[in-house]
Amino acid sequence: MKKLCAVFVFLFVFILNSYASNLSVVVVAPFGGSLSSFSEELYNGLSLSLPSFVNLVKIDSNSDFLSELKKINPVAIVGPFSKSNVDKLLGKYCNKPVLVILPLAKDDDNCSNVAYYGYNPTLASKQLAEYVCNIDSGSIGVLYSFDKVDTVDKDAFVDTLLKCGKSVFVSSGIPSLYEVMDSFLRELFGIVKVKKISGLTKGKVFEHSLNVDTLVVFAPQKMFVHLVSLLDYYDVHPLRILSVNLQSKKSLFDLSIAVRKSLRFITPYYMCQSNSLAEKFLNDYRETFFKDPTFISAVGYDIGKLLKDYYFNNKSITDAKDINLLIGHLLFFDDTAKAVIEYRMVGYRELNRCRQEILDR
Repeated sequence: MKKLCAVFVFLFVFILNSYASNLSVVVVAPFGGSLSSFSEELYNGLSLSLPSFVNLVKIDSNSDFLSELKKINPVAIVGPFSKSNVDKLLGKYCNKPVLVILPLAKDDDNCSNVAYYGYNPTLASKQLAEYVCNIDSGSIGVLYSFDKVDTVDKDAFVDTLLKCGKSVFVSSGIPSLYEVMDSFLRELFGIVKVKKISGLTKGKVFEHSLNVDTLVVFAPQKMFVHLVSLLDYYDVHPLRILSVNLQSKKSLFDLSIAVRKSLRFITPYYMCQSNSLAEKFLNDYRETFFKDPTFISAVGYDIGKLLKDYYFNNKSITDAKDINLLIGHLLFFDDTAKAVIEYRMVGYRELNRCRQEILDR
């Protein structure tokens, strides 16, 4: 009987190992060129969360990636990044028996084997508008860069705001040249230098005619920091400054305490979370790659965790719901297999948790 049991155990392990050795997950991403570091970060996050029996393979999307995929015959494909390459991939793999997970560009064809999991800045902008709808926002000002992503996010914010009966008091695009941003803000806010009147203007240098209680900025982090620093210099201090897509980087801690206390933003990844999953990810990433993870690393880690917990347990990852992952709270996958995520909002208190750790690195 013991011999028979031993034989069954041997056969089970042999079959499992044979099956596992053929389990390949392929990352199709631009591993060459200007986005190579971005691709590596996604790959690194995936490698930390996938089970050890999975063979994780890189394929450069700048190459003939369809031919390379055919040689490997993977069980799952993560990527590509660009819409044109997604269309190219799905021309061959739509509704085929291989799971495709898209972290950036989305699938317009709604293929049955394709799921989208990633940070969606437009969804984050709508979430930000819902936050404004539920507070005493006062007058609302919106500033946005002319980058296509930022204008789309701004429009999504304004449209969602209108649905709850609120409107924007002032809205303006931000000039791309930093040299003219100073004059742009002075003109927009009516900023003038104070003529000193003894006892009345003591300590004041500037005054302004446009008052905004809630200022919402859609711009890259570098532009955002420069803009709000200028407003701080000119003594323009809204009650709250809101944004999306910012990350906990040193540039935020270069802002004055007054600005940081008014700042709240929805982030694609908050580095200083205190839950066990986030702490393990951060520690493992630093110990393995000797640097801090980024939001795309966190996306990769989340995708690997979904594969491990669902797909490799013979369950559909689109059944995943009500789970706290690194880039936010996954509520559910909708009917088109796109993840609906509640992203984290970070403010002064959360930033202070990060401050010393980030400044020391």
